[in-house]
Amino acid sequence: MKYLIDSDVIIWYLRGRRKTVELIDHLLEDGILACSALSIFEVMRGARPEEMEDTEGFLKTLEMFAITEEVPYLAAALAKRYSMALVDAHIAASCILNDVVLVTYNLKHYKLNDIRVFDTEGW
Repeated sequence: MKYLIDSDVIIWYLRGRRKTVELIDHLLEDGILACSALSIFEVMRGARPEEMEDTEGFLKTLEMFAITEEVPYLAAALAKRYSMALVDAHIAASCILNDVVLVTYNLKHYKLNDIRVFDTEGW
């Protein structure tokens, strides 16, 4: 199984939140972890100077989904249909186009039937 990890999960993992560290460990046993190019931007933009090296090191262990030619078109359609923010729509489009499961704590941002979302509420 392949999982796309949303920015919020990455941030909590890097900050050592036990629940999120356990979640990531569980997912690694079950499959491959990936993230969107836009998630890398969000996480790196918000990283503190003393966190930059560790943050970049972790992000480089993830498979990165680039913004391919199809992503902006599908993202725009999703944003219109579901009133989604730009980054959320791009992440949802990446999930659909790469047939992966989204892992996020921001479940309210992804209330659409087009993607599979990992149930993080139990974690």
